Amino acid sequence: MSRKVLFHAAFAVFACSLGAATLSPGTPVPIVCGGTVSTTPNVAGTSGGFMAAWMDNSSQVVASFSSDLGQSWSSPFIIANNSSYLVNVCAKNNLFITSWVNVGPGFSTGNAYISRSTNQGQIWSVPQQISSALAVPGGTVNPPVAIAASEDGFMACWTSPFMGTTTVWSAFSSDGSVWNAPVQVNLLNTASTTNSVTGNSSGYLIGFNRFVGMGNRGYVSFSGDHGATWGAPVEVTPSIFNNVMLSVAANASGFMAVWVDPSFNGYASFSTDNGATWGSPVLIATNVFNPGAPPSIMLSANNDVFVASWADTMHNAKASITSDNGATWSAPVAITMNNAVYFAGYNAFVGVAVSQSHCMFTWKTAMSNGYSSYSTVPFTPEAAGMPSPSGCFKAVTPNRPGTGLFK
Repeated sequence: MSRKVLFHAAFAVFACSLGAATLSPGTPVPIVCGGTVSTTPNVAGTSGGFMAAWMDNSSQVVASFSSDLGQSWSSPFIIANNSSYLVNVCAKNNLFITSWVNVGPGFSTGNAYISRSTNQGQIWSVPQQISSALAVPGGTVNPPVAIAASEDGFMACWTSPFMGTTTVWSAFSSDGSVWNAPVQVNLLNTASTTNSVTGNSSGYLIGFNRFVGMGNRGYVSFSGDHGATWGAPVEVTPSIFNNVMLSVAANASGFMAVWVDPSFNGYASFSTDNGATWGSPVLIATNVFNPGAPPSIMLSANNDVFVASWADTMHNAKASITSDNGATWSAPVAITMNNAVYFAGYNAFVGVAVSQSHCMFTWKTAMSNGYSSYSTVPFTPEAAGMPSPSGCFKAVTPNRPGTGLFK
């Protein structure tokens, strides 16, 4: 039987000198080729390396690992079948956790699942449903399932239909294996996606959007008791409408939120009181592409450094860095040029992860022949100047779930 290959690719480049608060992008490197990627890879990192995770064109949850700052990537591991849109990933020590929504009856509804790996993605746990307390025929969870690691555990969150509206739910785990029953974060009407979640020693912060008037406004809720209870939602973007999607990240000093306004301007605001109040918005960049979902600007943090990434309106991947909690941001740095970022559905964003002294960026590209290609970008000075790949020839070796794959 013949097989049609669409020459999709995922790429990787490094470029962060966090001590100096500068960005120096390296050469893109393929993560995977062969027409197997459907959604933009998300990425997470630890001291041992970076894990990229995505949905392939067969709706499978797939991940790949790099231990050498993105110079090479493992053959993709297929973790599970029947994903719906984005796959998220987080990391703590040597533990990586992926999260997604399985496809249930109807369009893009199902249940929230996670899977764990402690050996750089070579073996993944049997997919575990964490939204079981909400399970009803047809599924209850709208994709995606946001997930974050913090000092004392892991927090996952999502939106779900409830009594004729859509509300935010969360689940906490201290070890990534045993998860508490889901908790309803609020009773507000929200949009179809929960945007992001983050945590520090004070607790966890969820960023989501609420439909108000003719558009969506950005809100956050904070929990200081592992998600057992959540504070009243606080509006971060009171005057911003039209598909506002928040991305949040944390350091020891507080929480950062970033978003795009209707005029394609990217902003950031910082909170030092667990999201109760927020500083005046600071402009990060102009001409930021804003498709409406997921968040157009992604955010990651390490110690006192925050890195924001996005695709501009010319389809180029950009990034900016701050070392003063968002009071000032570096001029936007081009990660990739020549209209490299693919704009469609859930793919018009640039993923980012900060680990140790390095950043990894991920994005999806479309080849000029009309087929799509994917790129992930790790950024470190030592990776800059690597030979540019002449094409995407990396072999695709499916590792399907089955006997011996799961631990």
